[in-house]
Amino acid sequence: MKFLRPGIIIIFVILNGAIAKAVYVLDANCKSAYAAAWSLNSAESERFLLKESKEFPSNSLPLYIENINQFMAVFSSEEKTAYQKYINDANARIDAINNDKKTQWFLFCKSEIYVQTAVLKLKFSDYPGAAYDFNKAYHNLSVCNEQYPGFLPAQKDLLLMKAMVGAVPEHYRWMLKILGFSGDLHHSVSQFESMISGMEKSHDYHMFTKESRIIYAYLNFFMMNNPSEAWAQIDMVSKDYISNPVDAFVRANIAIRTKKNDIAIDALSTYIKTPPPIPYLDYMLGIAKLQRGDKNAGFFLGRYLKEYKGDHYVKDAWLKLGWAFYLIGDTRHYEAAMQLVNDNGTTQLEEDKNALREANASKNLVPGILRARLYFDGGYLDKAKNEIQKISTATLSNDRQKAEYYYRYARILDAGGDDNKALNYYQVVMDKYSNINDGNPPQRLYFAPASALYAGMIWEKNKNSIKAKSFYMNCLSYKDYIYKDSFDQKAYAGLKRVE
Repeated sequence: MKFLRPGIIIIFVILNGAIAKAVYVLDANCKSAYAAAWSLNSAESERFLLKESKEFPSNSLPLYIENINQFMAVFSSEEKTAYQKYINDANARIDAINNDKKTQWFLFCKSEIYVQTAVLKLKFSDYPGAAYDFNKAYHNLSVCNEQYPGFLPAQKDLLLMKAMVGAVPEHYRWMLKILGFSGDLHHSVSQFESMISGMEKSHDYHMFTKESRIIYAYLNFFMMNNPSEAWAQIDMVSKDYISNPVDAFVRANIAIRTKKNDIAIDALSTYIKTPPPIPYLDYMLGIAKLQRGDKNAGFFLGRYLKEYKGDHYVKDAWLKLGWAFYLIGDTRHYEAAMQLVNDNGTTQLEEDKNALREANASKNLVPGILRARLYFDGGYLDKAKNEIQKISTATLSNDRQKAEYYYRYARILDAGGDDNKALNYYQVVMDKYSNINDGNPPQRLYFAPASALYAGMIWEKNKNSIKAKSFYMNCLSYKDYIYKDSFDQKAYAGLKRVE
């Protein structure tokens, strides 16, 4: 992935003696460079930045845009050497910005670099470093918002951080208070919508509208339990998915999560013949094709494993590749893939932790349940229901298989609007299969806490806040299982909504 040569904009700033008289001007060059950066077109962005540095050397805004270019390159590739170089270059940019006059743009650009650096540190498991950078960004953004309340770009980041803080489970909030963080989920999301409206009408800030809508989509999906709004926002801003890999990424990512599997495959179709600029696109395409039952799903999962240089989703990709073999009857390669789940990748992500446990419990795999699960995840509810209805519980050999059967059936009924039967099956899982352990070493299955979470969502949908609260609290009561952090966050956000 190509990005700007080390510190090229910093060099121009210093050579032209611009640090003492720096200004921030969002002119045509900067707008074009920004748009190209967020399209992963670093060569085009660099061309505009070089032009700007020659025409307007005292403009410090290119430092921020240069950082986006390098951030996007490292975020996409996850190459460790590129990451280390980014950390050094980002620190140099912050040092250069620190010499500038403290305007709203100064505070914003500095904060954005801190946020982007924190995101990458999270990816590379530097959690204390990420916390430090998020803390610096939060306090700079708070100052900016207090001094310049009409400056919408800073509001974009601050409202996102306040929404995230507002959704943090109670047992972690003491730590946030020590760091000086505060936030409210509902209020922040409501303000975010108003902020986007203001951006769209603004000549100065309009270019941030697309990025803001993408953030708003993810807030709606992960925190507000509003997948339809999440998709509406992404559909609005990702029309250029054929030529823009970032558009393809966000479109396919939300399409898969909202069970619009065919749309995800269409969004990724440009990147079928050659490895995509973002390796994760192959991972998504492999999963989407697996969920549709396509015979070539394994090809894209295999290409992801070949091309990707990082650590994330490696175990999960081997698991899914194994499933692709399993579903076409290739047990030899399936068993080999299960071993490769153990031998490759890390367990930093919940998906990879779960992949390891599923690989170690592969003897419990039931073909019909697996097909129903995949069809359900892809949004093919009729096919999923048809598969699950073929199964007799009498043929299931242990409680682990029965727990998954009732859980998967409940999820299918839930998505199909059969609330009563879904609630009954969720209750079966919670009553009979709450304490089943699985994997090596043994750990509690996630089916029972997940059942509590989704039962709470049904009652919330039906405006019964008392029962919704009860099930969300039940979800939070479960200990030591895969996806606990994720389910706790969703249950806590649910409690905030019903309260």
